[in-house]
Amino acid sequence: MFDRVSLPPLRIALAIALAATTALAATPPAKADSTAAPQATAPSIQYQEALSHASDTYSFSPGGVVTVPFRPRAGDSIAVDGMAPAANPAGEGSAAAAPDLTGPSPVRPNAAATSLRREVLGFLPYWELGSTLDYTTLSTVAYFGIDLNGDGTLNKSGNGWNGWIGSTMTSVINSAHVYGTRVALTVQSFAWDGPGIAAQTALLSSPTASLTAAQQIAAEVGRRGADGVDLDFEPIAPGQSNNYVAFVKTMRAELDKVHPGYELTFCATGRPNTYDLANLLAPGAADAVFIMGYDFRGGSPGNTGSIDPLTSPWIYDLTDAVNRFIAQAPASTIILGLPWYGHAWSTNASNAVNAPPADPATYGQPAAVYYSTAAGLAAMNDSAHLGKLYDTVEQTAWTAYYGQAGDYGPQATWRELYFDDAQALGARLDAIDAWNLRGVGIWALGYDNNNGDGDLTQTIAAKLQTPVAPAPPPVSAGATYHPLAPARLLDTRSGNGLSGKLSANTPRTFAVSGRGGVPAGATAVTGNLTVTGSSAGWAIYLGPDPVASPTSSTINFKAGDTLANGLTVALSATGSLSATYISTAGNTTDLVFDVTGYFTPDASGATYHPLAPARLLDTRSGNGLSGKLSANTPRTFAVSGRGGVPAGATAVTGNLTVTGSSAGWAIYLGPDPVASPTSSTINFKAGDTLANGLTVALSATGSLSATYISTAGKTTDLVFDVTGYFTPDAAGATYHPLAPARLLDTRAGNGLSGKLSANTPATFAVTGGGGVPAGATAVTGNLTVTGSSSGWAIYIGPDPVASPTSSTINFVTGDVKANGLTVALSATGTLSATYISTAGKTTDLVFDVTGYF
Repeated sequence: MFDRVSLPPLRIALAIALAATTALAATPPAKADSTAAPQATAPSIQYQEALSHASDTYSFSPGGVVTVPFRPRAGDSIAVDGMAPAANPAGEGSAAAAPDLTGPSPVRPNAAATSLRREVLGFLPYWELGSTLDYTTLSTVAYFGIDLNGDGTLNKSGNGWNGWIGSTMTSVINSAHVYGTRVALTVQSFAWDGPGIAAQTALLSSPTASLTAAQQIAAEVGRRGADGVDLDFEPIAPGQSNNYVAFVKTMRAELDKVHPGYELTFCATGRPNTYDLANLLAPGAADAVFIMGYDFRGGSPGNTGSIDPLTSPWIYDLTDAVNRFIAQAPASTIILGLPWYGHAWSTNASNAVNAPPADPATYGQPAAVYYSTAAGLAAMNDSAHLGKLYDTVEQTAWTAYYGQAGDYGPQATWRELYFDDAQALGARLDAIDAWNLRGVGIWALGYDNNNGDGDLTQTIAAKLQTPVAPAPPPVSAGATYHPLAPARLLDTRSGNGLSGKLSANTPRTFAVSGRGGVPAGATAVTGNLTVTGSSAGWAIYLGPDPVASPTSSTINFKAGDTLANGLTVALSATGSLSATYISTAGNTTDLVFDVTGYFTPDASGATYHPLAPARLLDTRSGNGLSGKLSANTPRTFAVSGRGGVPAGATAVTGNLTVTGSSAGWAIYLGPDPVASPTSSTINFKAGDTLANGLTVALSATGSLSATYISTAGKTTDLVFDVTGYFTPDAAGATYHPLAPARLLDTRAGNGLSGKLSANTPATFAVTGGGGVPAGATAVTGNLTVTGSSSGWAIYIGPDPVASPTSSTINFVTGDVKANGLTVALSATGTLSATYISTAGKTTDLVFDVTGYF
């Protein structure tokens, strides 16, 4: 036993002992048993910490619905469920329960230009909820965890369940999804003692209990809006290996019933003798195994040292473990879990710094020390702290310090503490690259420093983040516009453009250039996309290139809807467009596309002049036209000379709204009166109030003509708001297309924080984000409303307006509704939105920019 007065001279002795360490380490003895891994036969830290926190008291307030769906981040190429990464829905009860594919993930500080080369899966225990996480360096957050009962039911009485359904976890899932990070639910069944073995055996040996467990877990993932499951069954109870394989396959099948694309992983001890890896990782089973690569030196070892040695001449190490796993499973299915904690051993004076394999004369079991504490102790260098050292054999950081009784040890004495710092983690990440594993795992998030920006996080960023190739810069001079009379270029019902319905998740390409007046060399078109005859709802993606698993969409719909959306879309290098029906396998839909104009990268076309929205037509009040439209009778109204549109304008942008119809069908809007149109602008049902953005040519006299396509005798009202015009000169602005970027998502605090309140304008920045430069005068994009407590309308324009006289999108309570638009920016580069409704109502709003003038 030491008293404080003896510490300074002892520190000199420690320094001398340290010099001996290097010499002895150079000639280690052979391993006594290279297959011996204490962690493989003794309870894991997951189990020990689950027990230690089970009786703790936490204040988990009830959580709301997860409203932000998951969409893969750029560069995510890790296979999930045998497929490329795909979008997952938000929580049940959210207006965005189907994947919100209205645009790419939001622009994110420090992440927008990077992706992760490998999966980074970090466990987030319920006792660490509230820790700040750096989602840019995490591809998967695995919530830990919920216990399974022997009858297959989820244990809903403990801290694990209460944390899972709590408000903090709701925020974690929403925030993770904003960054393209998955969230998995960890479900555990520990068989480290007699009762645990009995419960796991009862569960796995009963097909009924196993099916119950798989169904309840899958349902909970869907209900909560999560993205997968991690199974922490450790070890597998005697005689249950085959039954565990069957359970994992059942788990996959039940997840697929809820939504294809959920990730399924399982934990395994460092020595996989109880796990049938080949069958557990076969098609139709799990995506990956998480090796618990820690506690390899536990209990009372022959020498102190690393708990996860990368290589070791004395004990079973990470290299031994990975080699055993690779011998049984593809490297692309293996995640190597690493500790964000260390072990402290109490030692006697003479061996405070001992050279393996000398007897350390330790007192009792080692104590786990969180990385944040270990790093703090190693940073001190005084009479009671030796400072940070590095073991070059096992490749780990360590330190020695004098600890009081109860301070990570049973008595006041010197302790040796081994842990992975940035250097050690970097060496392990390099090894993961050399082995070409699927990725790295973390036990546990929150153990580093609870603020998400520590040196371990920075090491992952430096090693695994890679730049995402930016979108090609726009042509500096921009493109000019050529309006056309609407022409149908695609109708799968009649074999126009493509023959036969689109099948789910199968891209189809159709020609645009050379048809409908669009010449070769056109770089983009304006038009109207209509979906009809779908066997299931979800979304359509339309873009220049074929994409099997899109991360954005053009139109969202329900089964059987006939819905249209205006758009401005780039063409491929060969002048084509590709469409993908995003849905579950086996579903089909018809698709229609009408072109209304095109852009060329020269000065031969028209330039754009944005306007504050102005109403030029409202048949309800006699504005533009008096009285309802009658079916199949064209009506013409003046545009030039009104709302700021001058004589000589060749086309306008705006918003067309139908309301008060006595029967559903369609409206055609174009430059000339057409009694029997062959294209349409908006489709609707009787009584709908529905809007659609558009770019449309004007007649030679500056007018527009509308036809209500329906059965004789039917009538409807019609509204048109103009938002800008084109002139055939260089006086206006040219167009610069952009890769879609989210500039507003009130659900995630992107652009604006919190829902919009009725009749209260809210302003958000546009220039400076998503590629829109200062000086831009207008933008094209897609506006989506979701999560409204009441229906009505949204106004969006350059300036805040509390009582708008025009609108951009109309909707009913709970709709997820999108509308394309071209809208002027304010002088400071902002847009303002007003939710037009009754006082006290709220809604969320999303805006994706696709280009600028």
